[in-house]
Amino acid sequence: MPYVREAIDVENPAIAKLGRPKHQKLLDDDDQPSRRCSFGFLKAGWFWAVVIVVTVICVAAPIGVRTTKRLNDPVTDTPNYKFNGTGLNTTIPDAFDASWGLNPNETTTCDMVAADIPSVPVPKGQPAAALKLQGNKLVTAAGGKEVQIHGINWFGFNNGKTMVDGLDGENTISHTWQSGDFATIVYQLRLLGFNAVRLPFLFNDLLARKPQDYSKPCPEQPPTAQELAARTTNPALPTPPNAPIPFTFVAPEGSEAGRCNAYVPNTGNVLSRYLWVVQYFVANGFYVVMDYHPHGIDLEPGVLETEQNFASAWLRVWKALTCLPNYEKDIKGRVLLDVLNEPDGVDITWSGTDGRLPLTGYLLTVMDAIDKHSPNQAVYIVQGGGQDKLGTAWGDGFATNASLVKERNISDATPFFKALCSKPYKGRVVLGPHLYSGSISKNNDVGEKQWQKYADSWGYLMKAGFCGQKFPVIIGEVGTNFSAPIDTEYFTDMAKFMQKEPPADKYASSKFNNWIWWAYNANSGDTGGLVDETWQNLDWTKLGWMQDNLGLTPWYKQ
Repeated sequence: MPYVREAIDVENPAIAKLGRPKHQKLLDDDDQPSRRCSFGFLKAGWFWAVVIVVTVICVAAPIGVRTTKRLNDPVTDTPNYKFNGTGLNTTIPDAFDASWGLNPNETTTCDMVAADIPSVPVPKGQPAAALKLQGNKLVTAAGGKEVQIHGINWFGFNNGKTMVDGLDGENTISHTWQSGDFATIVYQLRLLGFNAVRLPFLFNDLLARKPQDYSKPCPEQPPTAQELAARTTNPALPTPPNAPIPFTFVAPEGSEAGRCNAYVPNTGNVLSRYLWVVQYFVANGFYVVMDYHPHGIDLEPGVLETEQNFASAWLRVWKALTCLPNYEKDIKGRVLLDVLNEPDGVDITWSGTDGRLPLTGYLLTVMDAIDKHSPNQAVYIVQGGGQDKLGTAWGDGFATNASLVKERNISDATPFFKALCSKPYKGRVVLGPHLYSGSISKNNDVGEKQWQKYADSWGYLMKAGFCGQKFPVIIGEVGTNFSAPIDTEYFTDMAKFMQKEPPADKYASSKFNNWIWWAYNANSGDTGGLVDETWQNLDWTKLGWMQDNLGLTPWYKQ
């Protein structure tokens, strides 16, 4: 899904592409100002005026006069980029340097990833119950009680910010605890009823950038728990709730009076900060999805150049996660790995035909590598691709029906699931399609056509499974601005399918209620955010709809 409306680093075309909404043209599309300049003989008296005009057209436009600000200044003291992907005015090597990853065929130790481990104290709190998969359900590892994932996407580790976005004050009216302090926002998300977060990242952002400092002055007195509870109460309620707040706010170690985000670690690489964010969310009762989120194959071509490179990069991140001092006690069973976001967006399909890369090989190679080093631990989320002619895209597309594959001429997921059936981790794989309405996806199917599409793509894998293995589903991205009539119709029908309500029950396999809303960020181009464009105010149209239709349960109903 798109993440930023502003251009990001317009001197680097790869990063500039990252900063566009999914359905807007790139800067190098046909609406870009021409990079060519030609003019005939001009009189000497006009010479300097012409020089100014030519400079604007030929120099300023190509580097991005359309943006009003840069995401971050050039970094000159960071290491050379080892993945052949995005850069900040830094020379990028031609080939992937495997020294930045870990060799899946060699023994790995925590000493190898010592630089990736946060140097600050482990955040304190109360983690949620560890998870495991049981058929097509997510359940607690102890007791087998079903768990529903009600999550929020919050990006920033994939667009150069080196932290979840919105904390820098550039996007806010003023520096306030409610909208600009990480820990205070996390507490509010929990009060709203969210129990999971998906954190998109790029390997280059984690391993080759320098963390930005988000510490900043904020009002001396942070808001009380009662004030935050009032802020996260639906204003449509006829009377204020009379209920105790079910959990308390614990200030992170290293907090300072009058400063937001003073506790966010600034030492080490960005991966160490990312892992601290994972720890903090887990300590505050969240499940965490670590999401590799490229948007266009030109961003990190070295990573995706081969299946081995991809596995090597993922193995380093996974190894660092397992080397956290609280991994066994707190992290294990509470973090899921979303292996590859929206494969269609990086020209990867199940079969890998027509010059595209094979999704089957990329997914299996990563999961093989991680499971070889940490048997029976990781829970994986996989997304589909290559089935847009079925009316699916953006992470959807798991059809294996031979007649349907032939009739629609789509990439066949059968080889993947056949291979998966022989793997020891087949019972630890979750399907993660993304669902968007016609105002964004341009597919206007609703009702029966919409439900049949769900059933053909992944509903059958919940009901009958493949080789006897049933799979849970988490809708990894779902979001809208509710700006068009089809938005409400589409998502209402989606909720009926998930809850197996008539008449969707004819198509639905079984009830499930696992979803992750896109996105917290106000700078999400197509959908907007959970907060408005000022980053100050919660969007109660969206939150109210989630409460009414998706089971989001705020603090006063818990």
